[in-house]
Amino acid sequence: MERGNRIIYNQDGKIILQTGETTGDVSGHDTITELHYLDVEYGSIDYNKQHIESINPITKELVLKDIPVILTDEQKRLKALEEELSMLKEENKNRDSEIVNTAFEVVNMKLNNNI
Repeated sequence: MERGNRIIYNQDGKIILQTGETTGDVSGHDTITELHYLDVEYGSIDYNKQHIESINPITKELVLKDIPVILTDEQKRLKALEEELSMLKEENKNRDSEIVNTAFEVVNMKLNNNI
């Protein structure tokens, strides 16, 4: 099927949107009986994580859909390594403070004994 370009324009003739021409497995344009608009505040949606699926015509609210995060094998391995490192840091937190305390004691002893 071939579908022509649909142009949406404002009251002054300024073009707001063009669909462009297309061919192949596409459906025709929907019949428009009313046009509405909704202004979305800048920065209110993280378009890397979500996209606008539609607008609820009754409530005039956005219907957002999460974009699935598909990790590469490298990203999965990196995430596993980061989690392992975090666990090791947590396990060794007490040990690190013991090392610092011991080092502090050694320095104090040297200072107090003029070594």
